[in-house]
Amino acid sequence: MSTGRSVLLTKCVGCHDLKTVLTRPRTPANWVRTVGRMAERQIFGQPITDQEQWAVSTYLIAISPELQSSAKRRREQALRGETSKAALATAITSTAAAGEPAGYDEGAARLLFEATCSQCHETSEVESYPFTSASDVSDLLERMIDNGLDASEEELEQIAWFLSQTFVP
Repeated sequence: MSTGRSVLLTKCVGCHDLKTVLTRPRTPANWVRTVGRMAERQIFGQPITDQEQWAVSTYLIAISPELQSSAKRRREQALRGETSKAALATAITSTAAAGEPAGYDEGAARLLFEATCSQCHETSEVESYPFTSASDVSDLLERMIDNGLDASEEELEQIAWFLSQTFVP
């Protein structure tokens, strides 16, 4: 007896990559319809039997809730990233125009930098980064946002100013 996963990997990926499955989870009824439609269209390899259709449909239905929550998390992270990038752009522009941000405290900014950046890596990695300009700071923070950094405009402003004042020659 074939498992749904093995049917998916041996019979479905001949025509489809798994990206479609992973990025577009469906309802149970839609999975059954989709698998049935694909079994009717099958061009390559051995036909997908009724038993295999049910096995792969059941497997796809079982993994769909996790796929849906994963897709939702990716969408939310992308939205937070866009918001953080806009905040970074505003923070960089405002500090470039006005100088030191309002309420800047170097000790508090260092603690914010350490708490924020150490969530993903050692702060020594940032401290040894070869900054040459404020633009390097902005580029680095933008890459970190792409990697999941979630920070407010005020936090990014404080971190950017701290990095610029501390590490840019």
